[in-house]
Amino acid sequence: MKTSPRTSPSHRTDRAPRRPDRSHRSPVFELGAVFALIIGMACAVRLAWVCDDAFVSFRYADNLTHGLGLVYNAGERVEGYSNFLWTLGIAMGMRLGVDPEQWTVVCGVLFYAATIAVLCALRRPTAEGQSRVALGLPLAGLLAAVHRDWNVFATSGLETSCFTFFVTLAYALAVAPTAPAWMAGLALALAALTRPDGIVFLPFFLMYMVLARPRRMRSGIEFSAAFLALWLPYVAWKVSYYGDFFPNTYYAKSAALAWWGQGWIYVRLYFLKYWTHALAIPLALTAWIISLRMAKGAPALRSGSRRPEFAPVSVPGTTPPAWTEVFAAVLAVGFTLYVMRVGGDFMFARMLIPATPFYLLVLESGVARLFAGKPRVELAVVAGLVAAVAFTPDPFKGHGWQAGIVNEREFYRPDDVELRRMEGATLRRYFAGLPVRIAIVGSQAKVAYYARPAVAIEAQTGLTDRWIAHQPLARRGRVGHEKLAPVSYLLSRKVDFVIHHFATVALDMKSSVPLVSILFDRVPGYMVHWDPPLLTELAKRGARFRDFPAALDARKASFERLPDDSLRMEYARLKPFYFDVVSDSIREARFIR
Repeated sequence: MKTSPRTSPSHRTDRAPRRPDRSHRSPVFELGAVFALIIGMACAVRLAWVCDDAFVSFRYADNLTHGLGLVYNAGERVEGYSNFLWTLGIAMGMRLGVDPEQWTVVCGVLFYAATIAVLCALRRPTAEGQSRVALGLPLAGLLAAVHRDWNVFATSGLETSCFTFFVTLAYALAVAPTAPAWMAGLALALAALTRPDGIVFLPFFLMYMVLARPRRMRSGIEFSAAFLALWLPYVAWKVSYYGDFFPNTYYAKSAALAWWGQGWIYVRLYFLKYWTHALAIPLALTAWIISLRMAKGAPALRSGSRRPEFAPVSVPGTTPPAWTEVFAAVLAVGFTLYVMRVGGDFMFARMLIPATPFYLLVLESGVARLFAGKPRVELAVVAGLVAAVAFTPDPFKGHGWQAGIVNEREFYRPDDVELRRMEGATLRRYFAGLPVRIAIVGSQAKVAYYARPAVAIEAQTGLTDRWIAHQPLARRGRVGHEKLAPVSYLLSRKVDFVIHHFATVALDMKSSVPLVSILFDRVPGYMVHWDPPLLTELAKRGARFRDFPAALDARKASFERLPDDSLRMEYARLKPFYFDVVSDSIREARFIR
């Protein structure tokens, strides 16, 4: 008996409408992914720069390649960097003969592009339990490509783009049902070796492994074993080499003390610029609630009946949030809370870049639930979000800052950066072969790298000096710049010079020693103490400075007219600078008398 067309299976009216199968990405999606890669890389290259802090890692890498060890100053084992794997990569580039500025820019752009590729390649789960593309366009990848501050920190010489890539890759491997759990463990371990705060993500990954992965306990064990196999040997080496579990930067930046108020300012400024990210989780939650209600109220035709009846049915896209969506939201919020706790950073947006991929994935999920299957609306929404991320103005203007937070790339002009490089090259000619010790402050790591003094002490934060970093915090100030080296400590370390007058102001030198200048061509320096043998050699190389003993003789009459209290104060400044290091009993007797 033949089946009539009216009753044939292909014409039954009670079949659910077929949705377009997106298990294979459409040409439009592929084109969007290529467009995201091109735009992201173009913007990163256009905004390429190297910040001053990167030169701390450059000096570590340079000393490593010259056989001095992974140290900032020869013989001083202090972990003054916070990007172990990134610093090793810089050293490898130096071994290959590549300039570290060029090397880090190229590597940073490649890691950034790889992160965009991962965001585009991620397969989103749908209600049917299959891996399908939720949208016809790679929204997360497109938003990552036009994210200006991600463009900025794709380079900068810092590890930000590398760290963000490894964390994003770990997530992609963790949520891929066919990827072994140990691969996600290795990826997260690489992130933790790139930056210590990668460990912040570990408990969230472990929870996902034991709650959502197939073969939950086995996945958790595989993940943990792979992570520890890479991370524990590194920690054992680090503790034996430096003597501390935490890097010196942890103590220098007072990470042990919570600073929620400053952290809130940092996070608030970020979401003023990227307000679309702040909407990600509320939008995704709202989309799920709406779709769930639609599912419960969707009309269903019972077999043999032409009248629709309202009954719970399975409608694609209306399931509760998948574990992968919840996982992304937890990673985003969890890392944001960590950033708030430590007080954020003095560089706008940098600390929140690693959380950004997860905000974008959650945002994409919310848009997919609301607009998937409506191509015109979807295109309009995607275009609007891309425009909002790309064109919302920064909360800063020019060289302005808020609560110690600056737009780092805009704050330091290219001509200032080039000037520091030239100054360092000039000082290197004077310092070559001499046991010169200098103290540097913010924005002078570049000077120290190019000048290559025997010893350089970062005296405004203590990043590379254990004693400064471990000082108790006297008061809160600018994030990461709260621990100053007293001049007495610089004297105990036999520091010879600071460079530029602003460094003497930052260190309040005038209250402890007289300000005696020395000119290296056009680069001004100031002496921390008077060292006749060193100064004699520098004078032969062209350095200019006044004869300080002669200046004391010239001021003899004015000293004699000073009240006793003023004379005692003057002597207290001269003694550590001159009389403690030079045998000059005759001149000293005048003050004592």
